[in-house]
Amino acid sequence: TIEGVALNFFDSPGLQQYRYEKPVISEKPKAASVKKEKKKTKKVKPKVKRKKKKINILKPTLYMFFFMTIGIMLTYDQKPEFFDFLSMSNLEKSPIVDQEIKDDIVAQVEVEIEKPPIEGPNYFIESQSLISTVIGTFDLLQDQQILLLSISDGQMDLEIVGNKTMDISVDTLGDVLNYSLRQVNEDKQFKHGYLVNYGTVDIINNQPELSIEKFQSLITEMEVSFFKVLDPIERGNNIQNPIIVQISGVDKINQMLSKLYILANNVALEKFVYTNNLDDSNPTSVFYISLYFLNTEPG
Repeated sequence: TIEGVALNFFDSPGLQQYRYEKPVISEKPKAASVKKEKKKTKKVKPKVKRKKKKINILKPTLYMFFFMTIGIMLTYDQKPEFFDFLSMSNLEKSPIVDQEIKDDIVAQVEVEIEKPPIEGPNYFIESQSLISTVIGTFDLLQDQQILLLSISDGQMDLEIVGNKTMDISVDTLGDVLNYSLRQVNEDKQFKHGYLVNYGTVDIINNQPELSIEKFQSLITEMEVSFFKVLDPIERGNNIQNPIIVQISGVDKINQMLSKLYILANNVALEKFVYTNNLDDSNPTSVFYISLYFLNTEPG
């Protein structure tokens, strides 16, 4: 309660005794706030069962098989004798193989193992391969007319005259790289041209080397048309002595080829050119021969 003097402009004039009471504000009861307690529900996570990893044995097995196969192949390539027992055991178990045939196979295997191919210098291997290819060509085409046969460095140019269709298999001499066909005269004869890439052969000649004088004496016995010894050429550790020989006649040409094939291991036929005309039955061949000797003074 407040007591004092106040001016009242609404009642009688003058100072009036005024009593002012502060209204009592009744306190409102606080509303009870009902808080809903949120019950926290713990979510129980289901236990995830870990899948056991399956062991993949396929890949390791494949890798092992792959490397074992490679290893067996390499071993067979380098040491084929390790696998001889397999072939022998198969022969013994098989009732189909005759005993006589089995003995022949065993003998061949023993010969191949005991007598490997004779190794030699490159010029000698190339010479033996060249001569073998020429002899094989003459045997194959003995009933045909050869116009040209030029052979060296693993390739052979061959020209044959005959019918339009030839009953010969030139591909037995090597890989045929090119073929041509054209008519040559009015008798319906055709010239067949071949470019053949021939391979190498095993060396069977292991004769000692031959001197130039001895070689010259052997050649002069054959009544050659031309013989010339050129200046020697230094080839690394060897001295090459080129010789040109020209021979006419089929028999003499074949005789010369046979001699060169078995003559000596330092005699090499580098190039061979055989020519013949349609109107001439006497062919001519030029032999480009080299005799190799060890260079005793290299450099």
